[in-house]
Amino acid sequence: MKRKITIWVIVLLSGLIPFAGIWARTGTETIRVEALIDGRSHLILRSNTAQWFHLDFAAPGRHLFVNEPTIINGTEWFPEWPDVPNRENRSCHCFSDIFDGVEPPLPLADVPIDLRIIQSRFETSIIQFPEESNDFTLIIEFNDNPPSGSDWYIIEIDFPSTPTIIQVPVDIKPQSCPNPINVKSRGVLPVAILGTGDTDVTSIDVASVRLLDVTPIRSSFEDVATPFEPFIGKENKFDCTNEGPDGFLDLTLKFKSQEVVQAIEDNLGRPVEDREVIVLPLTGNLMEDFGGTPIEGEDVIIILMKGKLILPQD
Repeated sequence: MKRKITIWVIVLLSGLIPFAGIWARTGTETIRVEALIDGRSHLILRSNTAQWFHLDFAAPGRHLFVNEPTIINGTEWFPEWPDVPNRENRSCHCFSDIFDGVEPPLPLADVPIDLRIIQSRFETSIIQFPEESNDFTLIIEFNDNPPSGSDWYIIEIDFPSTPTIIQVPVDIKPQSCPNPINVKSRGVLPVAILGTGDTDVTSIDVASVRLLDVTPIRSSFEDVATPFEPFIGKENKFDCTNEGPDGFLDLTLKFKSQEVVQAIEDNLGRPVEDREVIVLPLTGNLMEDFGGTPIEGEDVIIILMKGKLILPQD
């Protein structure tokens, strides 16, 4: 399958041919929550599930022994409680049952969350944002402790409908810069997706990874190189680094060189030319257990038809 590419300039080592990246279009999804709050409670949201953890005074919906629902996007949920010490579950420090009908679900990904308070007599706030370390769990605190009695609280939670593509550092021929590719090579092209403090490469679905449209023939995990920034938007042959291991685990991949060259030519619609500088895109996804979020990265190569790469002295 061809990707749209744009040719900028082809002039020995100064030209650059970027392949167009794929960017997610994102809209906004909203979860609206309405609940009768008497004291202080935490609403725990993860994916399509919701659960209360109650702290002070009467549990949500149970003040004065009534049984009012928690309403999530128009769906009534009547939480089940342990009813300790009584049906108000007053200051029980206990969990409700789990509601599994939250629609739309929160993405299992690190996405921005915007809390809009529609009605709140006292305090409503986010006390935990979803991230990988907490299994992408959002916690919102409803606090009606100071006022007497209970009141209805209404909030709306906004988040991207499609997770933004995660940009990852990609290094073709780790510890080499620039990155010459001999079109006559019958061997393999080493490529690494580099781990960082924000990127755990063990969460990547290796089967989904493509260099242009080429699948890797094998993979492994080891620390091989240091990222070059920016991860996306490389502009010349020296947008790379030859720095070695940095203490973060990397995903190393091997691609058949001839398949990569053929994919480049298929996208260009013509044979490659000697000394062309080309940006190769890498795409893939996280594993489903990590939300399946798309990833993308890129690195620069130089086409060699013959001889060795001799760079001019600056």
